[in-house]
Amino acid sequence: MENSTRKVVLVGEGMV
Repeated sequence: MENSTRKVVLVGEGMV
């Protein structure tokens, strides 16, 4: 479950 949140954060940072 925590892995999903980490991926979302990584993707969000990548978009920024």
